[in-house]
Amino acid sequence: MKIKIKFIKIYKSIALLSFNTIILILFLNLILACFFWFSDTLAKNKPEVDKRVLSHREKYSDLNAYTTMKPAEVNIFLNEQDAMGSIGFQYKPWLQFQNPTFHGTYLTTNEQGFRKTKEPKLENL
Repeated sequence: MKIKIKFIKIYKSIALLSFNTIILILFLNLILACFFWFSDTLAKNKPEVDKRVLSHREKYSDLNAYTTMKPAEVNIFLNEQDAMGSIGFQYKPWLQFQNPTFHGTYLTTNEQGFRKTKEPKLENL
């Protein structure tokens, strides 16, 4: 009889400890989920350019190669490219991967991942 009572006490202690551990893990998971959700929503509003990219661009980029744009405009365009690249591709079923939705001065993509461009001028042939 004493063995049965001792087994019940041990079983209750293990059950209580397991239950409290599971509740603690779920609570910490909820806190982390809220934290990452807020940080993701704030990060989506302003994509940032990696500082390493800027130093690499200063060394190896030729801003004069963009003949139709001023160097300041080229920097804005390249910053938008880097910011879009830091967002990464989006996975879509049946499509695999597509460009993310991005709205910039020189680079804009819609929800389908297509770049917004101007209509071509048709000349009389």
